[in-house]
This record gives sequence, C-alpha cells and structure tokens, in this order.
Amino acid sequence: MLVRDSGSEEPAEVCLPTGTVLSVYISWLRS
Repeated sequence: MLVRDSGSEEPAEVCLPTGTVLSVYISWLRS
C-alpha cells in the first residue's frame, strides 16, 4: 500500500493521496 507514516522518506506526492486511499479502503471494508 501507499500508506507509510513511520520512516516517511516518501515525497509529498505520496502523502497527499494517503487520505483518499484510506477513505476508499474504509469504504471497501464497510461494503
């Protein structure tokens, strides 16, 4: 997954869509 908080070496480009990925992931879990 693109979700990486610990040891964040990823650029801001990866940090931005993290919220969207989490939202989609949560929606998928609730489906």
